[in-house]
Amino acid sequence: ELSPLSSMVKKGELKNGGFEKSILPGIADGWRPNGANELIKNEYEAFTGAHFMRLKNGGWLNFATQVDQGMILNLSAYIKSENENSSGFLKIVFKDQGQKTVKTQQIRPDTSKEWELYSASVTVPEGVWSAWIVIEADENSVVDFDDLSLKVLTSN
Repeated sequence: ELSPLSSMVKKGELKNGGFEKSILPGIADGWRPNGANELIKNEYEAFTGAHFMRLKNGGWLNFATQVDQGMILNLSAYIKSENENSSGFLKIVFKDQGQKTVKTQQIRPDTSKEWELYSASVTVPEGVWSAWIVIEADENSVVDFDDLSLKVLTSN
């Protein structure tokens, strides 16, 4: 069995999509932060559980998972924004073994001040070794994310 500190997951798996686990202060386990982000503990504001991730002004996080060509993946997340001018997006960035981007699938929803579920399915292209699940806020935006899920719908 893997240690609780391990970031290793099964192919196509995403862990801690609700941001509930955090060994390092302010960083959700398994997620790599970049720029302005805040792990918020507030069970009344979170969609479920007690935590959610707030991204600001181009801040982003990613979670990497190994995938196989031909897998069909479904990515979903609950998202809300600070106001109608704030926007953000979900991305699946497919990378080869040298970490070069092969393809990017992006969801840019029209968010509101209430939690809403967004999802998209995509087939893993040829030459891909891993998928980065990325959540990001646009510049001059504040966007909240919770309950991210990645499901393998079919695999080879």
